[in-house]
Amino acid sequence: MTCCPTLPWMISFLFRKPVTEEISQGSLDSSQEKVILRLVKAKKNLGHLILDFEKDMLQLDEENQDLLKEIKEKELQIQSLGKKITNSIGLARERDEFNYTAYEREEVLKNLKLETTKLKKKNVILAKNVNELQMKVKLQKTIVFCAEQEKELAKDCPVCLLDGPVSHQDAGLWVFAFSFL
Repeated sequence: MTCCPTLPWMISFLFRKPVTEEISQGSLDSSQEKVILRLVKAKKNLGHLILDFEKDMLQLDEENQDLLKEIKEKELQIQSLGKKITNSIGLARERDEFNYTAYEREEVLKNLKLETTKLKKKNVILAKNVNELQMKVKLQKTIVFCAEQEKELAKDCPVCLLDGPVSHQDAGLWVFAFSFL
């Protein structure tokens, strides 16, 4: 026992109470409480960020659906105008005046095609934004999961609660040292 001055503390850690019970009973020191409180606050903040991201994703999805509806309407208009133009061209040979109307419809068709192209580009951008937000949400969820796992691992690992940073290699030495006790 003289080779490891923190051994009694480590043994008592193995049989310790849950963290919330220790906080309520005041058995944790202030630095441990501060770390736990910061982790709880960070978890809440991440939860709020995830909710905000999900709201943004829903809004972008709704906007994307609206744009898709507009695109479909414009495509239907283009098809309808295309049919009208085709019909108009056949009739335009008989009437000079109708040629002018066909020209106007072609211009409208060109404008609609340009507008449809713009809407499709916006749709691609929105889809990209939705994908980016989904990745951010996945990242945030992963961060929260990792923080929870780290917290759980810290509960089960007496080496992780020693004063000062401990590398995994040092932790292995402590476990190796415990195996001889």
